[in-house]
Amino acid sequence: MPTFVMLIKMAPDLAKNFGAMEEIGKSVGKKYKEACPGVNVTAHLALLGPYDFMDIVEADSEETAFRMAAAILSSGMASSVETWTALSYQKLLELTRDL
Repeated sequence: MPTFVMLIKMAPDLAKNFGAMEEIGKSVGKKYKEACPGVNVTAHLALLGPYDFMDIVEADSEETAFRMAAAILSSGMASSVETWTALSYQKLLELTRDL
């Protein structure tokens, strides 16, 4: 399955209430799992810097990745979700071996 990196900025009001973050995270997870049953989140990381979280996601298509980003945004948990397509380093080597 294709791999995607999702960079997420928390909604400002959520950043004021870290105590509720776990429960909100579970709710958002439930929402995107229902909307995108074929998605597999392989890593969910908290970040320092301009983004608050990074998810590494396997999805069956770009459309499914878009749908997951939309589910996260529509939950109100995030103010933005930036989604990138990613390849493993091994796959990059395979694709460029003859260059």
